Amino acid sequence: MGERAYKILQYGVETDHGSHVAATKKWLGDAQVPKDREAVRPVYNLGVRSRASENHIYQKQISSLALTLDDSYYQGIAWLLAMTLKGGVTPAEAHTGQGDYLWTFTPGLTSATADSMQSFTVEIGDNLQCYEVGYLMGRSIKFSAQMGANQALKISVDAFADEVTKVTATEDLTLPTITPIVANNTKFYVDTTWDSKGGTLKSGILRGWDLEIISGLHQKFLGNSLVPNAHGVTYLDWKLALTLEDNSAAASFFTWFQAQTACAIQLEIPGPQIGTGNTHKLLFDLWGAPSQADPMGQEVDGNHVMPVTLDSLYETTGAATLVCTLTTDVATL
Repeated sequence: MGERAYKILQYGVETDHGSHVAATKKWLGDAQVPKDREAVRPVYNLGVRSRASENHIYQKQISSLALTLDDSYYQGIAWLLAMTLKGGVTPAEAHTGQGDYLWTFTPGLTSATADSMQSFTVEIGDNLQCYEVGYLMGRSIKFSAQMGANQALKISVDAFADEVTKVTATEDLTLPTITPIVANNTKFYVDTTWDSKGGTLKSGILRGWDLEIISGLHQKFLGNSLVPNAHGVTYLDWKLALTLEDNSAAASFFTWFQAQTACAIQLEIPGPQIGTGNTHKLLFDLWGAPSQADPMGQEVDGNHVMPVTLDSLYETTGAATLVCTLTTDVATL
């Protein structure tokens, strides 16, 4: 029988959406083999005490496939960002020969730049079997970091794909390098203008954060196919849930909530240095306004904490709502 110890997930970058490719990299997250079809039993007037005489498949579609990475690592998230935020990114080495590559995954906000996300073929297997799905793209991506929980950053993607096919797993792929993205390393910046983003570090306030980004991607059936054969891109949205120490710094969010004042949030998670170059780093810049701020809203170990939720807005001067960059020591998806 197949054994859990031998489970593998590996992926390849599709050149054309929906054209399956062999895997080129292993990934250390998790996903289940999804359901892609339902048997349809037409009810006919057969003249006997049986409702149907046939079963058929009318459609094959993976509308939701969860990709989860509970112990995230810098080298394993570029492809998740490419399928949800922006594809076709060519990373730039910041210091020649050091391998500190900067990836910019800031999504485009106009019709000319919106549809750049890439699709992937993924193999899910064990020691006895392997199943493949293609045209894999991300409907949304979530990040979760809890301070003091002895955790790496948690990441999950709600993806869609075409259909499940039984295949032979691509062999001889090597395990990736792993540099954990440690939740406790999060730096939290709050500023009142987009141009000043990342300027004011807020220390002694952040207890946890959850960021969900809705990519706007969705599947389409355009005829002559039993599987989805196109996709579209609509609104980009994000929602940030903060858990803050209920102090004078947190009180600003209550004031901004009452006045519906927008602000710039920067979340930065640095890691170790790459050679003699820059450090590993995941960074988000966000422009939005509080939709919730509850002073003394929760209690942890006898201390009041303030839950705050911010929703995305378009910053008209900077023409932006979200910036995402990744620095790591890999240069390819």
